[in-house]
Amino acid sequence: AMYFTGVLQVERGDLDAAIAVFDQCTRQPTHDARQLEIRELCFLAQGRLFFELEKYGDALDRYQEIDHDSPHFNEALYEIAWTLVKSKRYDEAQRKSELIIQLAPDSPLAPEATLLEGHLYLRLGKFKDADRTYEQVINYWTTVSDEIDAVLGMHADPVRYFNDLLGKAEKTFDIATVLPPVAVKWASTQQEVASALKVV
Repeated sequence: AMYFTGVLQVERGDLDAAIAVFDQCTRQPTHDARQLEIRELCFLAQGRLFFELEKYGDALDRYQEIDHDSPHFNEALYEIAWTLVKSKRYDEAQRKSELIIQLAPDSPLAPEATLLEGHLYLRLGKFKDADRTYEQVINYWTTVSDEIDAVLGMHADPVRYFNDLLGKAEKTFDIATVLPPVAVKWASTQQEVASALKVV
């Protein structure tokens, strides 16, 4: 309830009130995994609000409350990297980006972190490292694009093909039947895709 109250305060534009509610949420005892996750979401929300208010030190403090074992750790790490960028601490930001890539190379955030790392190498004047990093991003997304183009190329009307799949699948629709494996990993973690599958 506190988390949603904080979200409503954000929607109203009262960021200070939202921060106070999220702070109260983070101080609640946690009795199970679900409550612990909500507590972590409150820390993330506080961090994002402090980031928006350009209170980067406070944002870093909140992001660092996310435990290494948390499913939200990579997300917090990525946001720490961006907070360090805004604080002009480019060396530290580059190391955090690199850490995401090392700890979770299959995470949907890994390509984003790789791109950020390339930008940071440029900022630091490490042009060869930047070029190598950008090449990794290009190679990754070229593979995804080529595989999706191959799937779409097998059908004269991709929209009709997709609609036919949905019509036949009923309640057992599986995104893996539509997308190639390299794209499934990315799509299955996106909230928009999850919402679309619920509608289906």
